[in-house]
Amino acid sequence: MVNSKDIYYNFYNDEDLFEIATDNKIPKVLAEYMKEEFNNNYENNIIDEDDLAALGYIRILLEGIDEDERFKYIVVDEAQDYSPFQVYLVNRFAKSNALTLVGDLAQGIYYYKGLKKWEDITEGVFSGNATYIQLTQSYRSTVEIIDFAQTVLNAQNLGLKDAKPVLRHGKKPEIIKITDDEEYHNVIDEIINNVKNDGKHSVAIITKDSVDALEIYEILKKKSIYTFDLIQGKEKELKKELIVIPSYLTKGLEFDCTIILNPSEENYKENILDERLLYVSLTRALHLEYIIEKDKITKLI
Repeated sequence: MVNSKDIYYNFYNDEDLFEIATDNKIPKVLAEYMKEEFNNNYENNIIDEDDLAALGYIRILLEGIDEDERFKYIVVDEAQDYSPFQVYLVNRFAKSNALTLVGDLAQGIYYYKGLKKWEDITEGVFSGNATYIQLTQSYRSTVEIIDFAQTVLNAQNLGLKDAKPVLRHGKKPEIIKITDDEEYHNVIDEIINNVKNDGKHSVAIITKDSVDALEIYEILKKKSIYTFDLIQGKEKELKKELIVIPSYLTKGLEFDCTIILNPSEENYKENILDERLLYVSLTRALHLEYIIEKDKITKLI
C-alpha cells in the first residue's frame, strides 16, 4: 500500500517529480543538499519537523479528513514561526475556518521559514476572508523598558505600530561599561544584590549564542557568589531563579530582571536575524534591565 511517506520520498528521488515540485527554483547545490539530508533521515527513520506539513498534506489528499479529526476551534501561538503552508494545513483541521493566529513578526527569529508579512496569511491563504487585528498593548515590561527596545523594533521596518506598555513605570535600563572579562562577576553579583534588595527574584543573563553563554557560565561558576543554571534548550522547566541563557531560547519567557551581556557591534549586526534576537532579548524583563558593554555597543541600541 502506498503511503504519504513513500510518495514524499519519490518527490526527492525522482528527477522529473522533483523538477515539477520545485519548478526549478532551487539552486542545484541546495537541491542536492536537501536530497542528501532527506535520504539520510529516511534511512534512519527520522522525520524532520519541516517535512511534517508536506507529509500531512499528502496524507489528506490520499485519505481525506474524518470529521472526528476536526477541531471546533484552533489557536496557534507564536504564529510568526509558521509558514503559510503550515497555517493552511492546520486550518484544514478546523471546523468552518475557526482559527486564531497569535504572533509578533518582530520576534520571528525563524523568519527564513516563517511569515514575512501577515498578508501572506490573510491574502495568500484565506484570499482576504480573514480578520487582522494588530494588538499594541504590552503587559510585560515597564514603560522605560519598552521605550528602550523601540529603537530595535523600528530598525526592522515592519510597519508595525509602536507597542503601548501598561502605565507602569520603573528604572530606565542601565548600560554598565567594563573593560575586560575579569569585571563580569563583580558587576553581575552587584546587580543581583540590588535585584534581591528590591524584592525581586528571577534574573536572566542573556548572551548572543551558546558559546558566549558557556563562557560566562564558567566564569561565574568559578568567581560569583551566586549559583547559576546554564540553559541549553533541552530543559523541560527552569528550576533556578538565576540563569544564563542564549538569546534564541528566551522567546516566550519573562524575568524580574535581565542582564544583556555585551551586545556589541560584532554580536548584533544590522541584519534581520540579529535585530530580532536583540529585540526579543530586550523585551524579556518585567521590572529591571541592565546592559553590560565590554566591546563597542551595537548601533541598534
